[in-house]
Order: sequence, then structure tokens, then C-alpha cells
Amino acid sequence: MTVVNEAEETVDEDTGSPSRPTGEPRRRGGWNPRRLGLRLLGTVAALWVLVSLTFLGLHVMGNPVLQMVGETATDEQIEALSRAHGYDRPLLVQYTDFLTSVTSGNFGSSLRYGRPALEVVIERLPATFLLAGAGMAGGVALGAAAGWLAVFGRRDRGAGIPLAVLTGLQSFPAFFKGIVLMLIFAVLLGWLPTGGFTSWAGLVLPATTLALATAPAVGRVWRASLVGAERAPHVRTAIAKGLSPRRIRRTHIERNALGPVTTLVGLQLATLLGGALIVEQVFGWPGIGQLLFHAIESQDYPVVLAGTFVIGVVFVVMTLLTDELGRVIDPRTGAQR
Repeated sequence: MTVVNEAEETVDEDTGSPSRPTGEPRRRGGWNPRRLGLRLLGTVAALWVLVSLTFLGLHVMGNPVLQMVGETATDEQIEALSRAHGYDRPLLVQYTDFLTSVTSGNFGSSLRYGRPALEVVIERLPATFLLAGAGMAGGVALGAAAGWLAVFGRRDRGAGIPLAVLTGLQSFPAFFKGIVLMLIFAVLLGWLPTGGFTSWAGLVLPATTLALATAPAVGRVWRASLVGAERAPHVRTAIAKGLSPRRIRRTHIERNALGPVTTLVGLQLATLLGGALIVEQVFGWPGIGQLLFHAIESQDYPVVLAGTFVIGVVFVVMTLLTDELGRVIDPRTGAQR
């Protein structure tokens, strides 16, 4: 058992930042190969569960060959196509062959496009990343401004209104906010296109929809982090030393409040991909979301499986990188786990 001596927190005389409490043994954060290895194993297990559930769920819907040939096809035609695509084999055999193919990135050919499913999905990936990145940038800007104003604009009675409005908007689903934005700015005012990506103007409405979904969480966490940093002992020391309020705010409050927000932004960027899939369908954005919607509708199994796998990989990798980045920025995070 590690015994930690009780002591008051000390402050670095040069920077005014808090240092390790006197008598407390230094705890290591940052990179830990053993923990990282366990996280990678957990990531592989999560991807296996995700792909397996998707595979089984799609096959419950029936034989995809029936979607390919239509209602006028004969039994011989259905049987021949089922045999050609391997859908006549037992489900366990299909699942085993599928897992073997996944390890090499082979999800089969798309039943709709006649090309490798993974190739079809990757072609749509840049559009989804562009939309998610623009939505995250807008959400961080809105949330950070609202949270900062709620803390440092206290003398103004309306300083907390922007954050309150963003929090209220969070209760509405993304597709509803997207439809309202489309109705106002595209249909009534005619300022922006209703959908598609024929020009950069087509990015504004879907990115704003995602930004409104991200900004409330960023604003609340940024506000709470700023309040906590503002009350830290080293801030009182900096005030006593006569530093200017602007320097104290930038160096000793905002900088020390970045850790939780950085972690949140990374996690939000990962989860934002899920919201982007819905928004893409609302605005006709040519990304993975629209592709998966049509693939599920037409029972294009290879594309659905490849798309689910790619989204799962992006999500778990982003989550892992965010967690590790948070430990590097603030090693105390690693010491607490």
C-alpha cells in the first residue's frame, strides 16, 4: 500500500502553476505500454462484436438475392445467384468465411455497384470526414465562446443566455434541427442549397446542424473547467503577485482548463460520425451515411458490413487516441486510473 503524506499544495514561483504536494510521491501518467496493449485487445474485441452483430442482424432480414432479381425471377434464377454469391451455404459457414475475409479487408463485391465493397465505402469516407470536421469546428467555436462568456462575462446579465440556448437546443434531435434550418435558410430565404455537395455552400447547413449538437457539451465542460481553474490556489498566488488579469486568465486559467475539453472534443469527434450518418441522409450529403442507408434499403450486405467496420474502426481509434492524448496533456489523468 502506498502511503501519501498529507500536505498543502505548493506553487511554482516562476510560473505560478500548482506543483506536486509536499511529501506526495510522484505518480506516473502518460504512456504505459501494458495498458495500451490491453486497450488494443479491447479494441479488437469490440470490433469483432460489432461486425458479428451486424452480420447476424443483416442475415435475419432474408436472402439479398431476392432484392437483386425482383419478384419476377424464377426459383432457378434465385438459386443460381444464391450459389454464385455463397448465400446458399449454412450461416455458420458464411460467418466463418466472412471473418477470414475481414482480416484481409475483403468484404466481397457490392451487389449494387459490382465493385469491392470496401472500395465503395472508402470513396465516401472523405465527404463524411469533411462534414464531421466542419461540424466539430463549428461546435467547438460556439461552445467555447458560450462557456467563456458565461464565466468571464458575469457582470453582464445576459452572459449566460447563449449557453442556455445551446443547452435547450440539445433536446431536439439532429434531423429535426436540420429540417428547420433547411426550411428557414434554403426554402424561405433561399440563401443556401437544400442539399448535396455541388458547391461549398452545401456544407453550411449540415455542418451547422452537427455544430448545434456538439456545442452544448463543449460549452458546459469548458465553463466548469474554467471555474475550477479559476479557483485553484496558484491563481490566487498569481493575483497576489500583481499579474495582470489578462495574463492570469490566459496563462493560469484557460491553459490549465484545456485538459477536460481536449478529451471531450476527441470523444465528440468520434461520436459525431454517428450523427453525421443521419444528417447526411437529411441533406443528401454524399458520405457513408447516405451510402449505408441505400445499402440497407437494398440489402447490399457487403457494403453494409464494410461501412459498419470502417465506422467502428474510426470510432475506436479516435477514442483510443483521445484517451492517450489526454494522458499526455495531463499525466494526472493516467495516475487516477
